[in-house]
Amino acid sequence: MSLPDYEVCIDWSGDGLFTGVGEDVTARVFDRGTLLTAQYGRENGRAFDPLAGGRGGFELDNRSRDYTPENASSPLAGKLRSGRELRVRATYGGTTYGLLRGYVDDVELQPALEQRSVQVTALDGLARLRNVRLSTPLYSAVRTGAAIGLLLDAAGWPADRRDLDVGASTLPWWWADGVDAFAALQQILDSEGPGSRVAVDTNGTFVFRDRHHRLLRAASKTVQATWRSGGVEPCYSAPMSYNPGWRDVVNDVTYSIPVRVPSGQLENVWQMAGTRSLADGETVALAARSGEPFFGAVPPVEGVDYTPASGTVTTSLSRTSGQSTTVYVTAVGGPAVIDGMAVRAYPVATQTEVEVHAEDAASISDIGSRQSWPSEREPSLASLADAIAIADIILAGRARRQPTLTVTFRGGIPARLMQQLGRDLSDRVRVVDSGTGLDADCWVERIEHAVGRGDHVTTFTVERIPKVATNPFTFNTTGQGFNQGVFGDTGRDDAATVFIFDHATQGKFDVGLLGN
Repeated sequence: MSLPDYEVCIDWSGDGLFTGVGEDVTARVFDRGTLLTAQYGRENGRAFDPLAGGRGGFELDNRSRDYTPENASSPLAGKLRSGRELRVRATYGGTTYGLLRGYVDDVELQPALEQRSVQVTALDGLARLRNVRLSTPLYSAVRTGAAIGLLLDAAGWPADRRDLDVGASTLPWWWADGVDAFAALQQILDSEGPGSRVAVDTNGTFVFRDRHHRLLRAASKTVQATWRSGGVEPCYSAPMSYNPGWRDVVNDVTYSIPVRVPSGQLENVWQMAGTRSLADGETVALAARSGEPFFGAVPPVEGVDYTPASGTVTTSLSRTSGQSTTVYVTAVGGPAVIDGMAVRAYPVATQTEVEVHAEDAASISDIGSRQSWPSEREPSLASLADAIAIADIILAGRARRQPTLTVTFRGGIPARLMQQLGRDLSDRVRVVDSGTGLDADCWVERIEHAVGRGDHVTTFTVERIPKVATNPFTFNTTGQGFNQGVFGDTGRDDAATVFIFDHATQGKFDVGLLGN
């Protein structure tokens, strides 16, 4: 049986090198007989699913008590803590592949004589964003890729570990105020639209792909491999599951998009009630939070924004835009008492809300019910034009059922191992399954590895790619002109023919076709 050489390392020293004493734990993992697991991608394996961070786990032999925190003689004493970076890699055929790059989430000691081990659970950087609270300035007219970059800045994500598409949607306004970074990221993705995704790759790089990435990237446009239930390799084996996709049909999209308009004059966006006393030289920090985002805030002015009952104070602001700021008030030349305090800025209030509605009557009739896009996934940050395009994309991809398959590859055969190690999220594969009769191109949406002594099992969840319209309208082409061709297929574009500016061939008239 042919299997890769594996490496499991934990950066106990925190220097990012994985070369310190006791940091290569490979031998401690695979002599326990417990599976090492790593999984990432969309939770339920569908292109329109919400965010899901990667995770994994393994067991370490602890008969040496090296991983016992109270063992002062351990070579790792003082270094055993959660949050340490880890990586899992496999080398096969002279190429090294990443299986997981993340951080130690928890280390559970199992000290019984018959165990003497520790269970290590890991999360990738995306999952760890759940524990980060954000508060940012207000930004206007930013593309989704730029907004994600600003979010990562605020979360402290390294600038050299990012691979961000520009994004198809423009957000008229973006800010975060005391919100969970993971939730804020999902809100941006929903405003980019279905088909977009973020993930942390196996090198630890944060990857954002916009809603058009599968029209542009070679691995998504062309079939990378054909997977079969039997016959010509690579073949998958049991267990295999098939979900026809009825429950995931969406044939009705209705949501309201807020239209925000900036004020043309300074207004009070925050007001403190009562008085505040300060000792000489004391500085107090007042949290000023508005009901609406704002920009152009000015430090409070004496006689306008506050009244000194006694003494003298100076004021400053932590920032001039966002939905909140901190007012720093310092008493100078003696104690002071201030009566009230206000912050003036230009608020960006919601002037109105525009309802976007789209439905597929044929799907509603066929399914026998109206199945709506969930309200919590509204593209609330998007412009009205992008919100309308997103509604079309949702119906194009969900008004007809799209089946998913979960297929299992077992290592030992080179053709299978190359698929297990070489495939990535959004890769296009053709699946030929004799049991279901499915023969279709699919995109990889989820990858799960389970590695044990003498075996490597990889489970892929793939979703069938929606079919695009046939005979799209093309000027100057017989059979595809007026009364013959159709004006595209709203929300579903053919990667081979869609019009792309600056593309050598698809950017030419009569070659590239207009799409969404």
